[in-house]
Amino acid sequence: LGSFWWFFELFSHFRVQYALGLTVVGALLLLSVGRRRIGAFFLGLACVNALFIAPLYFGDGAATVRGDTLRILLINVNTRLGDPEKVRREVQRVDPDVVVLIEINRRWVEELAWLADSHKHTTVDSREDNFGIGVFSKNPLENTEIVYLGSSGAPSILADVELDGQRIHLLATHPLPPTRRENALLRNEQLRRVAEYAREKRPLVLVGDLNTSPWSPHFRRLVRESGLQNSARGYGIQGSWPRQSLLFRIPIDHCLHSAEIAVVARQIGHDVGSDHFPVIVELGLSDR
Repeated sequence: LGSFWWFFELFSHFRVQYALGLTVVGALLLLSVGRRRIGAFFLGLACVNALFIAPLYFGDGAATVRGDTLRILLINVNTRLGDPEKVRREVQRVDPDVVVLIEINRRWVEELAWLADSHKHTTVDSREDNFGIGVFSKNPLENTEIVYLGSSGAPSILADVELDGQRIHLLATHPLPPTRRENALLRNEQLRRVAEYAREKRPLVLVGDLNTSPWSPHFRRLVRESGLQNSARGYGIQGSWPRQSLLFRIPIDHCLHSAEIAVVARQIGHDVGSDHFPVIVELGLSDR
């Protein structure tokens, strides 16, 4: 029903919570005299939700690639909450080739000036409205461009980076959160524009806080219309937000990629003080 009304879509993101809750309640009812039928019904609903979750556990997972790899670190630092020192430690620990930072403002740019020592190639649009974005790379970035996909006014960054002698198109983006009808429509418009761009550019890596989960009908449409693959397949749920609540945590920070690219490793990073956990993805050119 999330395809028809933005409010219903908000409930599409909690498949894991539904599956676990229905399993617990169903099991308890099975143990209760006279309630086994309803218990079995609840367990059936739990299985339905599990079917939506299961694809994340089936995929290539630690695929073999030819040549070098590209390690990407994605962090929504949260303009107000993130800790610059924790971000520094996470960058040093992960040692990424490319860092994509979401929600950076002027203060964050100043706090992260040290990144230029290791990641000399940068494109940044700092803003005070939680939609600043930046790409910091060890490898040269070519054809960099700040674009506006849709009419929300939220910037995205396009750049080309070389991987094992081949040019990879990188798209970093951050649509609006669907907290009301207008925002949901603007987010969906941006996701459609992302899909249009992805169809024209290969090979491509899409990175960002997309403000949607894999179980949203709009995320599924993005995957279907763009032809991109979810890097999380084979690695499980890997919830990234909200950091403060394990119970309600869902995966909304994503890395999608075209078929020419394979995922060598994917994991959730350490706490950086933000309400998001970092996402770390290592990619390479597929050997298939």
